[in-house]
Amino acid sequence: MKVRFLDELEMVMKKYGLDCEDFCVAASAALAYEDVRENKDLDIVIKPKVRECFLEKYRGQVEVLPSGAINLSENVQAAYQRYQKVGVTDEELFCDAYVIRRGAFQTVKPEVEIAQKIKRNKEKDKLDLGIMGYDFFERPDFDMDMFEKLAMAENSASNNICRDMAEKEKKTSFQMEEVCVMPIGALLHRGYGVNGFQRYDILALAYLLSHWREDIEKEIDGSMIDERKILLAERELRQGKRRYFEKVKIREDGMPDYGAIELSKAICRQDEYVKIKVGNVAESKEFSFKWIQERNEALAKKIEDYREKIFREYGVYFCAIVWGPAVPYADEISEKIERKFKVSGRKSMTFQENEYCDFIKEIYDIDDVDCWKTVMKIEHLKQYSHKAEIIIFEIPFPNFREKWRDGSYLSDEGAKLKREIREEFKKYIPGYKKDIIIHIGDNHMHNAYMMKTVEMWGGKI
Repeated sequence: MKVRFLDELEMVMKKYGLDCEDFCVAASAALAYEDVRENKDLDIVIKPKVRECFLEKYRGQVEVLPSGAINLSENVQAAYQRYQKVGVTDEELFCDAYVIRRGAFQTVKPEVEIAQKIKRNKEKDKLDLGIMGYDFFERPDFDMDMFEKLAMAENSASNNICRDMAEKEKKTSFQMEEVCVMPIGALLHRGYGVNGFQRYDILALAYLLSHWREDIEKEIDGSMIDERKILLAERELRQGKRRYFEKVKIREDGMPDYGAIELSKAICRQDEYVKIKVGNVAESKEFSFKWIQERNEALAKKIEDYREKIFREYGVYFCAIVWGPAVPYADEISEKIERKFKVSGRKSMTFQENEYCDFIKEIYDIDDVDCWKTVMKIEHLKQYSHKAEIIIFEIPFPNFREKWRDGSYLSDEGAKLKREIREEFKKYIPGYKKDIIIHIGDNHMHNAYMMKTVEMWGGKI
């Protein structure tokens, strides 16, 4: 990719008597050398001693901004302490660790510039990071160790921001009823009660719809579910092929309204989301498993199996992945989970190195994790066995809240469990780095996606 304004830079050098060794190319121009994107201007960093002499001689001829940057021409600017956020001063910048030669000019290494963008975290920086993707960070010549050191460098200002955001996150509660669509998993999860799942009318209707007339005629008791609803839904499912029918009506407490036929049809269509509307329904009916068992034990068994399938597909069950470093302690981790929640499945997986890297990328693809963090995590995990232990479990009352980063929702109970496991087991991991022990889905969409990904790589759990 052609770096713009190099001819203008040469005119600046000639005008002010600068030599190629007096400065290095920085900012977007340094990334243009790496084929990331075209630079819109050209920034350089002048060596401190040269800068001092330059200002003594030319201060009256150039514009010095409050930040210390110097406007040298229309498109060329000399930055000042640009990389201080990542712990690199102008005095420290000019060494082989941070600067590389590109033809006639020295340029800042991409690791330094990208770490700076991460620390600065402006919208244009986020766009640049998105353009790079995984491939950029996986280049053979990319120094991940140096990049990690710079990107994770302590900075008091950024630490204060993180603390403020954490406080905001604690105070925010997510009101799913305020949106016009909801994930089906969230609605199904609302059906949990003190004694387990209560809305078996929804599951029974969805099961019967999915098995059509032959099962309905053999197994349904007319007093259990209004057969007219089933006939109507069956006709629409066969003929309509529409993504949405009527909105799913929910009560003011967020629970599906009695007779939520639209939710049952959406489950049969394998939709991920449904449109919803809040109704003023005073009636509060519950349809427990006992309600079905008393009338038809064979049907009850089929619906219970169907419940297990649907809860996995829609992320009502949480999915935990114990990564390679902690696999030797998977039994203890599973026991810790089981002391609080019901574990409904477990699976061991072993990978080749390339497969392991691809699997990790896919698992974090749905999360709000930046690709550079995933690549960094992969670099750490590659040092251990390429294994994973999958644990499926229920959190009946997940206590969801909104995430400040992207507005999605996160289970407080799941996050607390993850923190506890990391804190307890990190002392057993040689060379421990943050977040290499366990991953747990944030919400229903994460859980469903993780389950599908795990089964695609390793079969049924």
